[in-house]
Amino acid sequence: MEKELLTKVLDKIVVEYVTTVKPAVIADDEIIPPVESVRYIRAPKDSSQTDEPLRIVAYDLLREKDVELDMNDEFYIRACFNGLLPNTTTINDFATDEHPDPTKYNQQYIDKLDEYKYRVNTVLRVAKNEWESLHVYDLIEIAQSEYNYDAEPFVDDDDCKEKIIGILEEKFIEHAQKGRASMVEFKLKESRNVIEKLGADPSDIDSVRSKWLDVIRRYRDDALTALDEEEEIAKADNDEQGIEEIEVIKNMLRDLPKEIKHLEHLNSPNDVVDFWPAILLPKPNHSDI
Repeated sequence: MEKELLTKVLDKIVVEYVTTVKPAVIADDEIIPPVESVRYIRAPKDSSQTDEPLRIVAYDLLREKDVELDMNDEFYIRACFNGLLPNTTTINDFATDEHPDPTKYNQQYIDKLDEYKYRVNTVLRVAKNEWESLHVYDLIEIAQSEYNYDAEPFVDDDDCKEKIIGILEEKFIEHAQKGRASMVEFKLKESRNVIEKLGADPSDIDSVRSKWLDVIRRYRDDALTALDEEEEIAKADNDEQGIEEIEVIKNMLRDLPKEIKHLEHLNSPNDVVDFWPAILLPKPNHSDI
């Protein structure tokens, strides 16, 4: 698309400006697709348009600033209307005054980029903290199960953990750009739902901790009540071994408050509600609390 036409389009809609980072490769009868870089652009906000015919100034929605793009580099323009506009709509329609209302179309990109920023600025930070605390073989499992990447060849390297975490970060961003959520994001969403269900203020860690401990105590008390019933049945059956085993479990449950005191040292609401005592597994989800 020529600069004059693209400039008119950018006044109306967001477009995807796609450049090739690495060309496609055909090897051993296998086609490896090109690696592309995508910018989401509109008309510039604070800068004037350059007079150079093969350079264009545009506002980059992801970087939140005006950028100058070199149109000598191989690129193409893409717009995903996703049924938000009539099927006959083309990008070129927005270079004229006769075009459908693009409000809903533009909003989808704003929502998409807000989601991407949340993933990169919040979820990735939480994920990296989690990765740092894990063993190398746990990281290899995450790479394989979540990103289908074999990180095991790095296991004998001196800095294998740093390398694998770097790869996980790259894969995370790659998936985020494609609109894919990670397991950490699902956990964060569940944590937010739990905190909301508790009626706790997420900015008040003491409130979250107190209310979550109340939930743990309630489930512990329910478990003790169920064990009391099982103990009565065992006594009626003269099951001495059963009675002994039940008493051991009941003592473990009574000692639970001592074993979960480390919750006092957790400073993240997400970390607090992510914890659940092994003896009370399975952990309830937010809808069951």
